[in-house]
Amino acid sequence: MARVFISYKRKDKDLVFPLKDKIEAAIGEPCWIDLKGIESDAMFVEVIMSAIDDASIFLFMYSKCHSEITDFERDWTIRELGYAEDERKRIVFCNIDKTPLTKWFKFMFKYKQQVDMTSQEDLAHLLENLREWLDVPNTQVKQEPIVYTEGLEYEYDEQTKEAKLIGLGSVEDEKIFIPPTVQYQGQTYHVTSIGSRAFYNCSGLTSVSIPNSITSIGFSAFLGCSGLTSVSIPNSVTSIGNDAFRQCGHLDTMTIPDSVTSIGSDAFGECTGLTSPIYNAHVFAYIPKSYSGKYTIPEGIKSIAGGAFNDCSDLTSVTIPNSVTSIGNYAFKGCSGLTSVVIPNSVTSIGYGAFWGCSGLTSVMIPYSVTSIGFTAFLGCSGLTSVTIPNSVTSIGRDAFGECTGLTSPIYNAHVFAYIPKSYSGKYTIPEGIKSIAGGAFNDCSDLTSVTIPNSVTSIGDSAFCGCKSLTSVVIPNSVTSIGSSVFKGCSGLTSVSIPNSITSIGDYAFKGCSGLTSIEIPDSVTRIGTDAFYGCSGLTSVTIPNSVRWIMDGAFKYCSSLTSVTIPHSTGIGDALVFSNGLPSIRPNDVTIIGDGVFPNTCKVIRK
Repeated sequence: MARVFISYKRKDKDLVFPLKDKIEAAIGEPCWIDLKGIESDAMFVEVIMSAIDDASIFLFMYSKCHSEITDFERDWTIRELGYAEDERKRIVFCNIDKTPLTKWFKFMFKYKQQVDMTSQEDLAHLLENLREWLDVPNTQVKQEPIVYTEGLEYEYDEQTKEAKLIGLGSVEDEKIFIPPTVQYQGQTYHVTSIGSRAFYNCSGLTSVSIPNSITSIGFSAFLGCSGLTSVSIPNSVTSIGNDAFRQCGHLDTMTIPDSVTSIGSDAFGECTGLTSPIYNAHVFAYIPKSYSGKYTIPEGIKSIAGGAFNDCSDLTSVTIPNSVTSIGNYAFKGCSGLTSVVIPNSVTSIGYGAFWGCSGLTSVMIPYSVTSIGFTAFLGCSGLTSVTIPNSVTSIGRDAFGECTGLTSPIYNAHVFAYIPKSYSGKYTIPEGIKSIAGGAFNDCSDLTSVTIPNSVTSIGDSAFCGCKSLTSVVIPNSVTSIGSSVFKGCSGLTSVSIPNSITSIGDYAFKGCSGLTSIEIPDSVTRIGTDAFYGCSGLTSVTIPNSVRWIMDGAFKYCSSLTSVTIPHSTGIGDALVFSNGLPSIRPNDVTIIGDGVFPNTCKVIRK
């Protein structure tokens, strides 16, 4: 009774039999293989089916002969495969001559382990797996030992006795066999991770054998390894970082074990050799940019990795199953042909840039399960005419609906004010109850003249009113505790601003270019004035900085050409790079603790204390 069944085409005998010998030597027992050829249905039932019944492992030796099959119902190897599938045998797809998979075989083996039998490291992994699956004692192993690559560079953790592979070191080999353990200063360390950028731009690298000790592959680990053709990810790995295999253009197959539960953005981006979708039981990671038409993400998938459908311009619709809970950053960015998408009730977060540039998208219904929408999530969706945001959403990132020129009404829910069309003119009152104004919400509303912010608002996001050049006055209520960067940047018509004493920090570039601002009262609650906060406020004549301010950052009052008087309190640190400039005649620093380089340029002729 043979525990391993080998299915093959008779024409491939010369390729298959040497492989059979290696397998038998490794497991220490014979495999079942058809030597005579099947001549009848009766023989198939009596001999083949019986042998498959006895076996626990089914090895399908794929070759060019299989790519030429036209009658799948009558082909004996296909019938063997079908019976093994029905009997729930462990099926391994073994490519013996690097023949590309046909569509039928891609479908059949998308969930199966795939092995390149022409690769010594792949073959070594298969033999190791066979011994494990068959519980073969080490004494029966006749395979030659793997020679692990020496000279690689590591970081060592003395407490855990774990090592992280961080670079090639002195190695110049095309093929790398990463060892499961390394010796350092007389101690044994287990190699558990491949660090970020470990093999960055190693264009001469052609294959990598990763041991079962590895649990994580860091971001950009193999970025730019354009010569890499083969890599086998073991089932010990649980996470793959951002850009991990990006620009590995010669990779033509990739199998991700179900042990992997996290895959970063663009992990397989620009892998032009990959012609089939890449995913496992948990994560949908990649689909070729050339894919066109409709696509249904398989049931059971829990997350769509960042950049998975990036720039699939001919994708027209996608069906997302109810198992998906998160849509990653830039997941559908640039899918300009996408006209409809239904986000299921299982999804709780939509990543930043998720649908950026989906100009064909006309409507989006966001379910009540979603609590956050990332910045630029729907940026540039110019065809979008309606959006419904449920009250479950409490966080909306900057420019989430920026450049959505088809939206003609304000977008908000009970918690967040997200967007108003750039064409809006006149006065606007933000509804009562709103807690935050999203970044970029009023960006470039050049005809907005005034805005009323209710007492319920506690935060104003980055660039919220940036470029509102007709805005003349704004009253920030006492409920607001934070003002983001560039909030009123470029509001050249703004003449007065009331900052409440609930504010502790004035953000970077907050009032940059507000040339119409003549005075500003900074409350004694403020402890920090950000970089370029009042840069170019040419109408500002005097500023009194309260004792509460501890830091005035670089360029805070640069090019305030009308500023004639500044009083600086004690215990205040002043940054570098022309905090004050343009002929400021009177500066009164009262026990300033730190003054950076270039704070008072040559144009400040008189400094008084």
